[in-house]
Amino acid sequence: KQDQLMTLVGLLRSKHPELSGVAVHENHLSGNAIFDFSKPSTLLWGEPALYHNLRLKDEAEDKADPLNIQVSATSFTQVNPVVAERAYRKVVELLNPHPNDLVIDLYCGVGSIGLLLALQARLNGGSLKKLWGLEETQSSINDALTNATNNHIHEAEFILGRAEDQLDLLKAQLDQAMTQEKLQEKLQEKLQEKMTNQDSQLLIALNPSRRGCHPNVLEAITRLKPNKIVYMSCHARTLSRDLSLLASLGYQTQETTLFDMFPGS
Repeated sequence: KQDQLMTLVGLLRSKHPELSGVAVHENHLSGNAIFDFSKPSTLLWGEPALYHNLRLKDEAEDKADPLNIQVSATSFTQVNPVVAERAYRKVVELLNPHPNDLVIDLYCGVGSIGLLLALQARLNGGSLKKLWGLEETQSSINDALTNATNNHIHEAEFILGRAEDQLDLLKAQLDQAMTQEKLQEKLQEKLQEKMTNQDSQLLIALNPSRRGCHPNVLEAITRLKPNKIVYMSCHARTLSRDLSLLASLGYQTQETTLFDMFPGS
């Protein structure tokens, strides 16, 4: 009932002046899904999305322009943006991408981690060769595409679908690209004794939900033979399970860092 909804909006705005928008979404599904993505949301007041900036360093130290990020109401974002930004920075620090590297951002959401990795590569001297983001929620993919465009990161490609379905398709693309690259290198080696471009690394960022990764995802990741994997988790038990499986597939954990996303809880 529109009049009752607008009364609620007025109460919310009076108690929470920091609100940027209020939307309503009806979910008739059973189970624990927050949204029924077959149904639209209705904006009652304000902005249709959250807008915030992400930086690779604290603002006083960071000379680069921040990433401008849009998060629509049905897209996922961490509820503690300050701590989330610090966690994203740690992912970037550990992967440390350079120009010509290939990056896969799995469970990419609105693209925050992958786009920060692309920004870091530019600070290290040039653009990534390619950034792929994989995500199964259409609204998040829409936001990620918008965020890449608004931040002029044209090497990004975002793919809608489940990671376990898309990774082997992506491997076929990579295999073809690597074959073409080797042919090009042979031609260049005839023209110059030493290659000036550094070899590409394949870097993977993982940020799944609390249920962790499907075993098929981890197996597909290791078939890609990445140089580094960084796994950002919000559930210790599923993280432990997945790290054990990665160890059995030949990847050993080298470093862990804890972030308190819910201080006081």
